[in-house]
Amino acid sequence: GLLADMAKAKLVPGSKTKRAAPEEHPGDSSSKPTKKQKVANDGDDEKGEEENKTPKRTWELSTRRKVKLDRYKGRLLVNIREFYIKDGKELPGRKGIALTPEQWSKLYEQMGQIDEKASKEETVSFSVSAKRRAQVGKYKGMLMVSIREIYMKDGKELPGKKGISLTMEQWKKLVECSKGIDDALKEESSAEQ
Repeated sequence: GLLADMAKAKLVPGSKTKRAAPEEHPGDSSSKPTKKQKVANDGDDEKGEEENKTPKRTWELSTRRKVKLDRYKGRLLVNIREFYIKDGKELPGRKGIALTPEQWSKLYEQMGQIDEKASKEETVSFSVSAKRRAQVGKYKGMLMVSIREIYMKDGKELPGKKGISLTMEQWKKLVECSKGIDDALKEESSAEQ
């Protein structure tokens, strides 16, 4: 059906579909074009301007998990995400969550309480926004701090797909670098105004 038609269209030289496909592909993954602009600046003025507008601050939680200040559609975000390497470039993975400055501020304010509950291995949930939670709990016997979207089903809050679960070691690193993240976020926010 459709996939076979698409595959044939890409193989036919000069077809209209072949020219349209590359334009459609970057739109499929909204974060990839931004990452490419940040990584490769070969003197292209448009990319250079975008790169200058995009914060490059990064804090490492583990080899593959990082916190980055990013911009998406002009909005400043604190991106807590797992990354992978493809063709020598670091790309964002599916596991992660991008917090608005307001959501980050709420998480930052509650870090001490979350840390206290985690040290006692208490299962607890803290609100970051109407639909986002920071939760302390055990998963497969390991204590984790999960920062994720939730949804309601039959009157119960359930964890959604968007989010990331941090080991206690990764959580401790997030707490350690949280002041630096908060300061950088405030600096970037004040530069916007």
